[in-house]
Amino acid sequence: MKKIFPSNIFQALLLLLIGPIAAAPFVFISEKYLKQLSNDLTNTIMFILVCIVIIFFARMINSKRKIDTTYGFKIPRKFWGSILIAVLLIVIFQAGINLPVSKILGYYINGQSVFSNPFNQIPVFLGAILLAPLFEELIFRGIILKGFLAKYTPKMAIILSGILFCAIHVQPVQLFGALCFGLFSGWIYFKTESLGFCILLHCMSNLSSQLISYALFEANLSGNTSLPYIYGLYTIPIICISVLIVSYLIMALKKEFKSTSKVLPIS
Repeated sequence: MKKIFPSNIFQALLLLLIGPIAAAPFVFISEKYLKQLSNDLTNTIMFILVCIVIIFFARMINSKRKIDTTYGFKIPRKFWGSILIAVLLIVIFQAGINLPVSKILGYYINGQSVFSNPFNQIPVFLGAILLAPLFEELIFRGIILKGFLAKYTPKMAIILSGILFCAIHVQPVQLFGALCFGLFSGWIYFKTESLGFCILLHCMSNLSSQLISYALFEANLSGNTSLPYIYGLYTIPIICISVLIVSYLIMALKKEFKSTSKVLPIS
């Protein structure tokens, strides 16, 4: 019986390397003939090309092996209640845990914690809230995690795919949030088998991050933000309270999935 591709960590790494290698000629073309394009637009085009190559290569191999390559974009009605809980969880995690932690890490790693206006870079903003969720979930949940689930235990498959997702976010301040979201999105995919659910969560995660970053940018301009603790004396208490709320919402999601999904829980 032919196995789905990628079915192990080495095949996944190979797949992730093929995209940049195949799209490399665009770098030469852009530097030679498309100098009028901004760096942000060039990077966005490069990102799209890399992702398309990865998706095409995986589909080509699986099609030759006569393996189902459907992704399951539909969100079943029975999970609509779970979406509300998951979105609330994501927003609280971003505002109360990830952003404070990333700003603190940025301050101690880089010697500063940068506040930027995401709306000054429209291609980056749109890429973050639309393109990145679509392509990254297709690759890391719809292709890589789906393949891993056919070989590894659910827990191991989710962890490995989450680590790979984290690894592509090369900036140190992004690693914590990327790992947490990669694990969470992988768990959601395992429970629901709905890539649409994961894409929606990814969109909301990135959108909330961008909006909160803009609010912090405005607060910093007005002198209302102290670094590295963006909520001042309340930063640590807010992180702790947010951890408790997120933990409660995860338990609520588990209960919701138990009543709606026939998928066995991770042991």
